Formats: sequence, C-alpha cells, structure tokens
Amino acid sequence: MKKIIFGFLFISHSVFGVNLSSYCTNANLDCSDEFNQAVEDSISRNEVLFVDLPEVIIENAYFYGDSYDGLSITGKDSSFVIKTNGLKFEEVNNLSISNISIEGLDYDIGSTEQGSSLVFFGSNHGEESENLSLMNISVSKSAADLVSIFNVNNVTVTNSQFEKSGLALRIEDQSSPDDPRPIGSGIGFKNVKNLNFTHNKVSEIKKVGLYFALSDSFLGESKHNLFKNEFDLQNFERPTERYGLLGATAIYYDQDERFSIINILHNRINNFKQGAIRANGSNFNITSNYINSSGYTCKREALKDFNGHKYGVAFKSHYLKDSVISQNCASRVGSGILLESWEHIANIKLNDNFIFESISGIAVENTTSGTYGSISILNNLVIGTEKSALALRTRQTSEDFLVDSNTFSNGDPSRLDKQFDERKFGSGFVVVKNQKYLTFTNNWIEGEATSINWTHLSLSAIDNSNFSRNGIQSRNKRDSSFGGITFHGDVSNSVFHNFNIYGLNPGLHYFGGESINNDLSKLNLYP
Repeated sequence: MKKIIFGFLFISHSVFGVNLSSYCTNANLDCSDEFNQAVEDSISRNEVLFVDLPEVIIENAYFYGDSYDGLSITGKDSSFVIKTNGLKFEEVNNLSISNISIEGLDYDIGSTEQGSSLVFFGSNHGEESENLSLMNISVSKSAADLVSIFNVNNVTVTNSQFEKSGLALRIEDQSSPDDPRPIGSGIGFKNVKNLNFTHNKVSEIKKVGLYFALSDSFLGESKHNLFKNEFDLQNFERPTERYGLLGATAIYYDQDERFSIINILHNRINNFKQGAIRANGSNFNITSNYINSSGYTCKREALKDFNGHKYGVAFKSHYLKDSVISQNCASRVGSGILLESWEHIANIKLNDNFIFESISGIAVENTTSGTYGSISILNNLVIGTEKSALALRTRQTSEDFLVDSNTFSNGDPSRLDKQFDERKFGSGFVVVKNQKYLTFTNNWIEGEATSINWTHLSLSAIDNSNFSRNGIQSRNKRDSSFGGITFHGDVSNSVFHNFNIYGLNPGLHYFGGESINNDLSKLNLYP
C-alpha cells in the first residue's frame, strides 16, 4: 500500500512540476517575489513551472544568465493570466513558455511603469542565446511594444496571439513635431536566426506587427519562415496622430540587404496605413499571401473594402535580390507591388499575382540613384486600377526586364464614366521608360480613359526592345483619338510584331518622342 501511494505521488509530481499556487497564496497581491522563488525551485528540480492560478500579478520579474537555462513555464491554457509591467529573460537558453496569457498592468496614456516592451527575450548587448519556444500564449495590452526578441537563435512562435500594443501613446524621440511617430509594435526581432513564426494572430497594433532589424555586427543567414499568420492592424481606441486607428505595417524587414532566406507564405493581412509586407534583403519567397481579404482566397467576393480607403503598399522593397513575389492577391490598396531601388534590386520574379481595384498595380520605379537588373513580370492579373497598372519608370536605363503574359485592365466602365474628367491630364495606363533589351510580349491591355491625354501604353527612352504579340483594346472608343501607344520619348531599334490594337484610330501617337529605326510593319490596327 505504501508503494502504491508513493508511486502516485511520484507521478503527480512529475506531471505538474512546481505549482505557482504553492508560493502565491494571495493572487490579488503582487507575487513577483513568490514567482522568482518558484522559478528558482523549478530550475533546481529540473521541473516545469506550472501557473495554476487563473490570474496572478507579477509586477516585474527579471531572470539573467545560463543558470536559468532549460526553464519551462506553462499554464493550463491561455485563459490563465499573468498581469505584469515587465517580464525579462536575458541570455537564457532552452526557454519554453506555453499555454498562458501575459497582460499589461499599467498602460494608461502617459504611463511609465512599463519599459520599451512588456516581455523581453535575449540580450541588448549582442550576446547570443539559443532555443526559445513560445506556444499557445497570448500577450496583450502593452504601453509600448508587446515583445522584444534580440540576439536569439532558433526561435519558434506558434498558435499564439499578440494584440493591443502602444496603448500609452508614446512617441519616438527622433520624431519631429510635425510628424509624431508612435511607439507600439507587436514583436521586435533583432539579430534573430532560424525563426519559425506560424499560425499566430497579430491584431490592434499601433505601429508594426512584426519588425525585423540587424545590428552592424550581424553575420550569417537569417532563415525565417512566416507561415499562415493573421494580421489585422485595426484599432478601436486611442488613435495615433500619424496612423489614426490603423497600424502602419504588418511585416517590416528594415532597410538592410543582409536579411536572407526569408519565406513569407500563406499569411492574411488587413487594415494597414503604410503597407502589408516590406521586404529587404536576398532570397525572399513571398507567396500566396492575402491582402485585404476575408479568407485565404483570391476570389473576388472575399476581397474587402476595409475602411473605404485604399491605403498603403501591399509589397514594397528598396534592397532586394534573388527573390520571388508570386501568387499573392491584394485588394483595394494604394499600390500592389512597388520595387523602389535605393541601391540595387536584381533577379526578381513577380509572377501570378492578382491586384484588384487598387490605385496602382505594379511599379518598378525610383527617384534616387538606385539601379535595377533582371526583373521578370509574368502572368499577373491587374484589374481595376485607378492610375497605372504597370509602371517601369527607372531613373537610369535598366536592362533585361521581361514582361510577359500579363493582363492589365482598369475595370468597370460605369465606374470609369464617373471618374472621367476632361479638365485633367492623365498619363499612361502602362508606362515604360528608360529600358534597354526589354522583352514585352503576350500582354493584354484593356482600358478606358479616365482623363484626356491618357493612353494605354506610354513609351519613352526605349532601345533594342521587343514588343511583340501584345493586344490593346478600348471598350467604348471614347479614347479612340488619343488611346493606344504614345511615344512620349524616343523609341529606337525595337520590334512591334503582331501587336494588335482594337477600337482606336489612329492608335499611334508621337508626343515629344520619335520612332527611330523601329519595325512597325506588323503592328495591326483594327479601328
């Protein structure tokens, strides 16, 4: 009988580990000291710390160094809540937190009790730690950022929720009075390698959902997988002066070309003011993401008109190499894809994307000295843009771009009729400027004028390029006298074979540019 009782106690102790309720006997009071002792005992016994109180106040807790390696904290489920102004785990390896909610205590406007983040993992001083696992947790109600993860290798965050950041409405120190930049992101990652961030929800964020940065000393490959997460940056209280009740950007890789091997797949992103995904670095795979959609689908009935405004850029880059942006859909944004080179963007494939009823579609353009090389734009569907569907408008001459098998249409004729304004001067629906050795083939351009001097295809400063097997069509022929192809700058040594133009007469226009030694013999007009 004694053996049976002993065995039962042994099994019970192994399953439940160290119970916080044995230390904190009054959960209405601050149990920081009791929590610290429970952590110490769980480490010394090599057992899990079990948060078995429905709600407990741990005003501040700080754990530093490898003496806490292997710490595991878990609750019964995420309805068990730790209320705190700061949990900090610095240079702790093999750390696991699961099945628990962490909620801010003091986050009133102007409050200072919380630091720069509600929960901190890693190191501010560059020392690396290894193996962090956050599973089925919730972190909410931060004065500034919710979570910081700095200098940690091998990070897994899954089935978790991060919501309501920046509630104290703090402003960045470097903000100007005319441009107050709010503080309050979801998770800030710095120098993180081997990240798996999957099946999480990020919502009600004042600034950035996931922010990634690198220090000057960072070496190696990032290797991040961001898979099937949901981002909704709509806030319902305490608007910021800069973004109102929206957050800025869902996923933001800072302006640094050293980020590498990043997979951003099957995420859903809604309600942002500046952008959905900012990608800088190399070897990005951005595939099957859904921007302003009610589900993981590109069906039109799922694409939403959030807030009645078309805000932000769905996919934007300043430094990008050897990357793919494919099979994504973006609805009612300011711009679908923008590659704006600040230094060099090269070896990029933009293929099979669907951009629906946005202000502009795909743009490869810059106003600085940045350069481009080898951009492929293949089989994209751009429907209902108010301005340009495609703009290749680089400041310096770019070479070896490929634009093939795309469809560009500015959509519903009844909507366009209401927008047409004879007082306004328009630009090209598809704009190509400063290109050499461009292949522009098998594309369909269907559009109707939204203003005078609008044209379907605007060409300027083009040399040695191939414009074959394309089609242009005007539905109502209102733009028959000025639509079609317009040479806004010189076009030379280029081929226009089997280029068919429907419903336009004359279909070719010279407005500040000339056709020099081009082959137009097989360009077909069907007025």
